[in-house]
Amino acid sequence: MTDADALSVSQTPALRKKIRSLGGAIRWAAVVWCIWGLGLLSWQWTHRAKFDAQVSKLYQIDASAIPDGRYFGAAAVSLASWAATAALVATVWRMTQTFIDGRYFTLEAARRLRLVALTGFAATLIDIVARPIGTAILSSELLAKLPFYVWLRPQDLLYALICGFFLALASIFAEASAPNAKS
Repeated sequence: MTDADALSVSQTPALRKKIRSLGGAIRWAAVVWCIWGLGLLSWQWTHRAKFDAQVSKLYQIDASAIPDGRYFGAAAVSLASWAATAALVATVWRMTQTFIDGRYFTLEAARRLRLVALTGFAATLIDIVARPIGTAILSSELLAKLPFYVWLRPQDLLYALICGFFLALASIFAEASAPNAKS
């Protein structure tokens, strides 16, 4: 099978229908993931008594002594990190639209996939940095008591690996688009 044959296969109606379905499912899953995470985070920060009890139990700190301003400042940092998540969802939405429209191995698809990867890296890094900043706003005593795995979690590596895969895939798409760009 030649490159031209491979590209013509990508234009078959059955494959286009599958890609449209998958693209739609991916974009809505990304939106649900963002809303779900933001909702859980909002719920967590709006239940101060539960937060105080958990911190007191886990770290032997009187969390009720943390001033409201510090508590809401930490909540703001935590919620602000979700702006990067929303940006990631927006880039996923635009990338999947490219595929839904049938533009698979194009330079545009490669660029959008690369942007998803880079936005994902940025969102992951922002989340990692926001954790100790938010905790430092809450309490220096709590900051000193939290274990390392609170700052850097296994899923952070997973997110970075997925972003790395998307970055590699974007390079493959860019190479695959080269024959299309010449014709």
